[in-house]
Amino acid sequence: MSAIYNIEVEEKTDYTLPIDYNTDTRTNYTPVDITGYTAKFQVKPSGLGTTVVLTVGSGITIPNPTDGIFLIDVETAAGRYDFQFGNYEFEIINPSGKIARKIKGSFTLKKELVP
Repeated sequence: MSAIYNIEVEEKTDYTLPIDYNTDTRTNYTPVDITGYTAKFQVKPSGLGTTVVLTVGSGITIPNPTDGIFLIDVETAAGRYDFQFGNYEFEIINPSGKIARKIKGSFTLKKELVP
């Protein structure tokens, strides 16, 4: 089962979304060492627009694998998001190629009021 997390990002901003991969127990929260892991963040528009795909090395970074943190650089200022609403999915892929965890939800680009 995937975790659900809805994202709202302001248009024309640079936004970094940290995702931590851990043991997910309330009594023993321990980061998973993500050495050799990869990840994919994909946003599909609800209507017309271009699907955005980010991967490790292209929009996703892993600053320190032993901390278990992926940083997703959403970067709406770059103009990749030509839509306002969509859905996203984030997949963490272990070194053997299996999907270790999924996070998904709605993606909203909050349009600026003053151009």
